[in-house]
Amino acid sequence: MPMPLSNPESVSDLIRWDVPFANGQCPSVGVITESDTSKVVLVVRPHGGGNYPHYLVRFYNVVTLLRYDEGPGAFDRGYRPLIRSEYGLCAYRWITSPWLFGYSDQKRSDEEYSHYLLLGGDDIVEVIALGDPQVEQIDKRTIIEVKHEI
Repeated sequence: MPMPLSNPESVSDLIRWDVPFANGQCPSVGVITESDTSKVVLVVRPHGGGNYPHYLVRFYNVVTLLRYDEGPGAFDRGYRPLIRSEYGLCAYRWITSPWLFGYSDQKRSDEEYSHYLLLGGDDIVEVIALGDPQVEQIDKRTIIEVKHEI
């Protein structure tokens, strides 16, 4: 059973998520979900909408997806004090996230759950997923089709 969305105490640090846009400052981030809600795609535009490259980050086996406003009065989950080694990044992994413990008994393979955090310009996005995501660089305007079955 997943843990409630409270903010448990933590003594861990956030570490760099090794993606090409990690050094970006306040990227634009979009979220695409499919009818299979365990699949999520993040559309990351590190330099704004019209400036390429953009990146598609495909997650499979997603168990938690949070997207919330970064602006004044935003939902504060207390991340900034956990950044102790690499400041100024927009992409982090929270290896010892307290939210990971609730999923340890749900593993179906040798892959591990990871907690990803993307600090966007307008939104903050968190994903907890089994295994590593796939990152695809997009260098020109591309059409993405999403299908939903209801």
